[in-house]
Amino acid sequence: TDVPGCRDLVQHEVTGLLVPYGDAAALAESLRRLLLDRDLARRLGNEASVSVTRHWHLEQTFAAYAAEYASTLGARGVVNRPD
Repeated sequence: TDVPGCRDLVQHEVTGLLVPYGDAAALAESLRRLLLDRDLARRLGNEASVSVTRHWHLEQTFAAYAAEYASTLGARGVVNRPD
């Protein structure tokens, strides 16, 4: 669905299909499209795979989480003490 997080990963009609949050009819229609148009499903899947491989490495994800935790803890006055 077209919500934060999903829209960071999915480009509508490029790497997937985004539908409005809570719109069951739009979700059903998108699923119907993918089931009936195998070329579309294959193209979107291939593009999604390339995009994830290119932009979403585990090391980058871990570093982003670590930076977010450090920022949040620092803002709350928590000090990182080495053991």
